[in-house]
Amino acid sequence: MKPLGRRTWIVVTIAAVVVVLLGGAGGLTGWLLTAKHSAEQVVVRWRPHCTGTTLSRYRGHLAVRSVPGWRCRLTMKVRNRSGYDIHVTGVKGPFMGTGGGAEVQGFSTQNAPIRDDPDSMGIDAIWDVDLTVPGHASRTIDLLVGWRNTGCNDAGHEWFDHWPTIVFTILHRDHQVSASERLTLATVTDHHDTTGACAG
Repeated sequence: MKPLGRRTWIVVTIAAVVVVLLGGAGGLTGWLLTAKHSAEQVVVRWRPHCTGTTLSRYRGHLAVRSVPGWRCRLTMKVRNRSGYDIHVTGVKGPFMGTGGGAEVQGFSTQNAPIRDDPDSMGIDAIWDVDLTVPGHASRTIDLLVGWRNTGCNDAGHEWFDHWPTIVFTILHRDHQVSASERLTLATVTDHHDTTGACAG
């Protein structure tokens, strides 16, 4: 059998490299699509358990009557309908940081310590979480929110849509999903601002 010439070896080598690269790109694309599709199977819902206040309904959602000293434990259920484990690393709470201006702020729980989001000038907060949710399973996270004495109110209702947002990894990819609920406050009618920030 006649040995392959130099030019033939070059052509064969290039063809082999192209096949490997195309196969790798296809595998990478498939992996990314699988991670994205699996992340879309993660659902977040929560229910409040409150003290020092009462709950009502406003525009189809539960509303917390915002009075001095109220607290609500939010039991958040993370349902993983995918076939892969997810690892929840945090929960984003817009406007729950120490610099927020609403009548509500976030507090730490035993398994979810809270800190200000450094990218929000302290307005938003992040609960740090370390929780694995197996495929086709559910787990719960307890968050705590309550009265902010320096918050502003308009003697009406204020709300935060699709609140909060969990941050998680699946198949080594980072994803986020927001709850379908709305956090609603029925604010008080008395002016309680102690800082003057609400003036005007």
